[in-house]
Amino acid sequence: GIEKTHGNNQYVVKQGEKQVLVAKDGTEILKEGYDKIAEILNLSENGIIFVKRNKYGVMKTSGEVAIEAFYDDLKEAKSGLFIAKQNGKYGIIDLQKSEKVAFKYESISYNEKADIYVATKADFSEDILNSNFEIKQTGILVELNEEKGYLALRQNDETKYYNFKFEEKNVK
Repeated sequence: GIEKTHGNNQYVVKQGEKQVLVAKDGTEILKEGYDKIAEILNLSENGIIFVKRNKYGVMKTSGEVAIEAFYDDLKEAKSGLFIAKQNGKYGIIDLQKSEKVAFKYESISYNEKADIYVATKADFSEDILNSNFEIKQTGILVELNEEKGYLALRQNDETKYYNFKFEEKNVK
């Protein structure tokens, strides 16, 4: 059966116990070197996030391993950028394994519409990072409203509102 699909016309098909990445026309792209396919990446040639011995890595559609199965978790944030987990902490790496954000967060999520990263610290407050991985604000994230284009942060016992360019806005 077909398990999941992605916009770049690739599918994960289960053959017995194995998962195979196939093109829309049925051509097999990847079928070995992993235990499981976790995610098909946005740029088709970037391939897949694969799992091997419970560790996550990235395999290109050529079969070349771009990132060894080393991480405890790996998710694509945007093309070529990955939220990764090692030693219980999250950071951000690129396809070359360069550390864009140090492994020091409890969790990191990427908001595509706002093009920001929300990184939760051990004290439960959040660092809000822009697309260049700069910390633009810190506080407790109360709300992230994509529709209206703002985020609300609790800072020093008051709630402050910022647009996605990190300009403070009045509450209206």
